[in-house]
Amino acid sequence: MKTLTLAAIHESQGYASEAVKIYKEILAEDPGNEKARLGLERLTQKQASVTKTQSRKVFAGVNQKKKYFFVRMQKKEHFVQFERWLAASWN
Repeated sequence: MKTLTLAAIHESQGYASEAVKIYKEILAEDPGNEKARLGLERLTQKQASVTKTQSRKVFAGVNQKKKYFFVRMQKKEHFVQFERWLAASWN
């Protein structure tokens, strides 16, 4: 299932093209989804200025504790916990 949270995860990891696809799918199903529209706008503007050699964005100040947790998630509860944290940080 394609969600705003999944798009945000892809975007935060520097996978803009995957996030764009998800935002487009969400908008195809729900054209009035403001968050998806804004995400798509933000990424398409960024992509216009980024060359192919700069496909991944490096973020300064990455929350290393959450990154470590994310990389090692195995249980559904871990994914739910991480999704809640991510959703709270994007709002």
